[in-house]
Amino acid sequence: MTPTTTPGASAPNPLDNMADEEINAMPSDDFADALFARMEAKEAFLTCEDMDKIEATWKHEKRSRRASLLILTKPWAWLNQKAIADREFALAIAEAWQSNEENIQFYKGLVEAIEQANIWAMTALCGREDMNDLLEEVKKGWA
Repeated sequence: MTPTTTPGASAPNPLDNMADEEINAMPSDDFADALFARMEAKEAFLTCEDMDKIEATWKHEKRSRRASLLILTKPWAWLNQKAIADREFALAIAEAWQSNEENIQFYKGLVEAIEQANIWAMTALCGREDMNDLLEEVKKGWA
């Protein structure tokens, strides 16, 4: 399952049928208006059920994720020698590999969903005159 299973449908927008050169030549206010019209037409990107499935998959894959990261904490030569010498170790490595093969699309979808969340957050905040102040306040809170 990827997080992008149910993105909202958008209404036709002037930006959809324009070449990059045309978009780049647009006055900034026209571009902003078209961008906001596109964003306002979007439905929810995920359902609550989608979010719960993503969280459940994330929690379920903790063991595989940690095994994959653990593989990277040793030099490759050590890993290779250990896999050749120890069948149980080799079996654990094979399990991590197969799990990774199955989960790569999930993680790619998760990245796409988080990127989409960033776009949505950025465009939602850019209408505020105090956007930069809000961002600075958040950064100070993280320090």
